[in-house]
Amino acid sequence: MSFSSKKAAVYICLACVIAIILTSVDIILMLRGYDWDVHYFSREYSLPATILHITTAVSVVLVISAFTVLKNNKLSSVQNKPDQFTAFFSLMTGFLMSAFGLYRLYEALSGSYIFRIKYNVWGFIAAPLAILGGIYFIITSVSKEPLKRKNTIFIYFFIAFLALMVFDTYFSIDTPLNSPPRIIGMIALLSAMNYMLYEVRFLLGSPMPSRYIASAGAALILCSMSFIPLSVFSFIGKMKITSDTLLYLAGLTFTFYVAGKTLAYIKIKAVGNTKPAEENNEDKQSSIQNNQNA
Repeated sequence: MSFSSKKAAVYICLACVIAIILTSVDIILMLRGYDWDVHYFSREYSLPATILHITTAVSVVLVISAFTVLKNNKLSSVQNKPDQFTAFFSLMTGFLMSAFGLYRLYEALSGSYIFRIKYNVWGFIAAPLAILGGIYFIITSVSKEPLKRKNTIFIYFFIAFLALMVFDTYFSIDTPLNSPPRIIGMIALLSAMNYMLYEVRFLLGSPMPSRYIASAGAALILCSMSFIPLSVFSFIGKMKITSDTLLYLAGLTFTFYVAGKTLAYIKIKAVGNTKPAEENNEDKQSSIQNNQNA
């Protein structure tokens, strides 16, 4: 593994460790001092929560700085097919996204939120975007080869879905606008969008490896901080089970997908080659011809 690949691995492993620590602390603080009626931390836990969120912000900035020290030409310009770990969580993300879309469509059609026109209208829009976006992860999990340019359409559906969820969260009337989980949730969705925008560049043939690593590290921390606690609290009865629960679980599996996909990408450089075999053969043949002509 090259020196740049080792540095990239350090950044991603550091992001994973930071995500585990911060998420664990967040769950503990919310269990002990979060008021689910007003959606704020109680007075005695407001300072620890503030320190946690400042630490999260500093950690994200630290990880994002990866693109300033990593060199694009020292990292692979292609992605490999996913390993078993990544394929499993990719498949789970795809199924959960599809399930969320179907459930949200059912809620809109059944009138579960009959007095919330915005929720129903957005439900009709979000449902197909979620299902189509989920197809990308299902294809990724079962594909035996790296995905091609034609598969980018499904990434765009997923990105559009994430953008819609940002607006949905921002205009939600369920929680105060400055509620900590709500703010982190919006930022986590934006970080997931940012990661997918850099992932799609690999399929389009114009990768930016250093920024891809930076976006992956930020997504790991922020998605962990948002979706893991929400998933936990949904199943211990702190939150009502709705279609959003499936979205939280999809966010959780997406976090593991990002970790597996990025680490698998970093390992590609271990063979010290960023060009396809066909290109290397052509380069060798042209070099031999040049030597003969000389």
